[in-house]
Amino acid sequence: MIYGIVDPEDDSVFYVGHTSRFDLRRKQHLQGGDTLSGLRIRQIKRRGATPLFIQLEICGTRQAAQLGEIFWMETFRCRGTALT
Repeated sequence: MIYGIVDPEDDSVFYVGHTSRFDLRRKQHLQGGDTLSGLRIRQIKRRGATPLFIQLEICGTRQAAQLGEIFWMETFRCRGTALT
């Protein structure tokens, strides 16, 4: 599955990733680790909000998920979105 993380303040996607275990990955993200996306998540939480997680695509294989992640990252970047 390809997913995006959205800042609820401005509805901007700031992260694109892929996983076969979405619930676990979402929990990991919400911990706000020492990454750029983790920093953004901590900032969102300090505002009293929760980042939104959106499903972008379901993929049948790991290779399809990796290619899909690249596709979605490039799609957002081409539209001027700054991803972490």
